Amino acid sequence: MTSARSARAAERAGADRVELCARLETGGLTPAAHTLDATRRATRCPVHVLVRPHARGFVYDHRARARISTGILLAQAGGAQGVVLGALTSHGLVDVELMADLIAASRPLRVTFHRAFDTIRQRDAALEALIAVGVDHVLTSGGAGTAADGAGELAELVRRARGRIGIIAAGRVRGSNVQALVAATGVPAVHAHTPAADLRALARALGR
Repeated sequence: MTSARSARAAERAGADRVELCARLETGGLTPAAHTLDATRRATRCPVHVLVRPHARGFVYDHRARARISTGILLAQAGGAQGVVLGALTSHGLVDVELMADLIAASRPLRVTFHRAFDTIRQRDAALEALIAVGVDHVLTSGGAGTAADGAGELAELVRRARGRIGIIAAGRVRGSNVQALVAATGVPAVHAHTPAADLRALARALGR
């Protein structure tokens, strides 16, 4: 969601969590403080703030890291319940050292590793790294263009996670495919950016 209005519509449609960002056309960037404030006042849903300083990949220099730290402080001061972030090394692996620092800075907020995960080739090892460093959830399509296409990998990630980290299926999740996706993968949660009418269909399909 990119605004208080869209977050309120999502809540009315049955969403039980809102991910707030700006510039969705770029894949999402850190929202402004006033947008978070308006969203917190508009909805009772837990708000998780995307903390992403730019759209130029997921390898961050010192300047970008400082902007991530500022984004985390924004989320904490603004009353968010979680942050959504991710960092990779120049070799395309989880930047464990940076993630450990960011997680420590984020607490007590919940931490979700975003779809940078889908750019990693060795996702089994990446999943273990995220578990070890203390990430709460990972947002993923199983490395495919859509969650439906990545259902096999999503099922394997759920199996490997064994409840140690939450797997959130993302990537064109719709009311028309969510039941089959959950049945095929066992994912405990899904992520969708879709019109309110389809969110309602998705919520009905999940029995909410």
